[in-house]
Amino acid sequence: MPSSLKTSLSLGFFDGVHLGHQKILARTVDDGRRRGTKSAVFTFRSHPLTVISPENTPLLLSSFEERQSLMEALGLDYFIWTDFDAAFGSIAHEVFVTEILVGKLGAKAIFIGPNYRFGRAKGGDGESLSLMGRSLGFEVHTVSPVSLAADMISSTLVRNTLLAGQMGKVQEMLGRFYSLQIKGEHFESLPGGTLVKCTLPKERAAPRKGIYAGTVFDGTREVPAAIMVHSPPALGEQTLSLVPLSALSAGAAPLRTTFLEYMRMGEGEKNESLRENDIKTAADIVRGFKQLQA
Repeated sequence: MPSSLKTSLSLGFFDGVHLGHQKILARTVDDGRRRGTKSAVFTFRSHPLTVISPENTPLLLSSFEERQSLMEALGLDYFIWTDFDAAFGSIAHEVFVTEILVGKLGAKAIFIGPNYRFGRAKGGDGESLSLMGRSLGFEVHTVSPVSLAADMISSTLVRNTLLAGQMGKVQEMLGRFYSLQIKGEHFESLPGGTLVKCTLPKERAAPRKGIYAGTVFDGTREVPAAIMVHSPPALGEQTLSLVPLSALSAGAAPLRTTFLEYMRMGEGEKNESLRENDIKTAADIVRGFKQLQA
């Protein structure tokens, strides 16, 4: 980045990049175009709670790479990130503002959510940031949240809704269907297709156990699939099984699995098999969604 960089800047972790996050980022992009500055986001590769309070770290709605792709798709000029470690967490909020936001990133306008906190022991907030902006020459805009019905959209609400298996509401809050990038680890033939067994990344949030209609993308094409989320083990990794309606490309990895609709509970156990009827029902549901989007 050039040393003369002047930015309109979003601050936050933005897990899931839901509609509330998208509103903050869109305001940043618009401000950069109006002001003639570069629009940028400053974020962290891993969730700050992995350092501050590891036992309270939430399951994530998006990987680092997914967050980057989703945010860049909104039109940002720069995606700026750093690792959040103990050294970074010890930086006083005043130093963070003067040395990083102003000194390195040339912030002229900063966009945050209403609950934004920053600096050592969360010593800074929107009010203190605005006070510093008056003397350091930048504006601060606290962007109001987006609501769905009576609920304010947040990463926590999206996560809880996902864990309840309410995929339609999850889609409304994200502005897209929820997906997971996985790797097929075991393949076996079943009536109606090939069963693919997968292990989910341990840090990712999965829907509640049960059977879902969805799709799987193998890097070449997207095909309908029945997806079973198994009960999470007491210790270890979350697993799922899926049966795509047609064969995947040989050696395809990783796979992107997208959840469209919850179909039934099932037992969710590792040794349970998807029924042939699940595969047909899933295909019908996917076709219905495709027709609505056409």
